[in-house]
Amino acid sequence: MSKADILYISDLDGTLLDSGAKVSDFSSSALNAMIGEGINFTIATGRTLATAKSILSTLKLQIPIVLLNGVLIYDIADHCYLEVNTLLLKTAESVIEILKKLNVTGFMYRMVGDELLTYHETLKTEPLRNFVKERKKRYNKHFTYINSFEELPLDDTVFFTLLDTHERLQLVSDAMMGVKI
Repeated sequence: MSKADILYISDLDGTLLDSGAKVSDFSSSALNAMIGEGINFTIATGRTLATAKSILSTLKLQIPIVLLNGVLIYDIADHCYLEVNTLLLKTAESVIEILKKLNVTGFMYRMVGDELLTYHETLKTEPLRNFVKERKKRYNKHFTYINSFEELPLDDTVFFTLLDTHERLQLVSDAMMGVKI
């Protein structure tokens, strides 16, 4: 088996990144040397392109990266999405209905053309506000406020991110388990 026959994939948070959420100079140098020698290396992360691209800027990645836990595949060399997995309309509707019923909110991600857009309703909790503040400051990420997720077309919804207490998120999870798709 040659180097070209093996694919190495790393997560970012808790794996490749240091405590400052950055790729260390050592890791960057070592990975770039291995990539230059023909090693197939990429990342798979729950992050969006806006945050991943900034974090990965020192790496000379040549093969596509996996974003939003597999929802999106992005060709970092050609700067385009290769794969976009949208939620079924019924699934997106069910998520929104459950969130509204349980008074939980978070972030809704939609692929509009070749752009990933992030929406939020009222940022009710400090973790939600901190999430927006940190990503705007650190990654220049854009968020759009809307009164209700129900205002948006749902056929291009790809992801939801929720930040709340374990108990409240467990209620959402339990409610989603009862959804028939």
